[in-house]
Amino acid sequence: GEDERSWQAAYSVDLAGLGIEGLRYDVAYVRGDNIKTSASSNGHEHEFFNQIQYKIPSGFAKNLQIGIRYSVLRVSSDASDYNAGGNEIRVIAQYPLSIF
Repeated sequence: GEDERSWQAAYSVDLAGLGIEGLRYDVAYVRGDNIKTSASSNGHEHEFFNQIQYKIPSGFAKNLQIGIRYSVLRVSSDASDYNAGGNEIRVIAQYPLSIF
């Protein structure tokens, strides 16, 4: 948000030790404050997310990443006109392309 200050604590672990090369788990907590809106100049929000991701290590689809993320976002009432918050599940697919 406008004038927002934020900090993040995150942790990632490579789960290849479980016998699946390319498997990774990420978790993070993000906190933001000082959000300027029409109602306040000190709105705040916080988000927790965790994600499991698999990157295909070889073959035709090498480097294709598929992941699923669950996020929980909470926003203070004085910043609700900026963002409503809520819970969400995302399915993410990424594939790098070399153009040049």
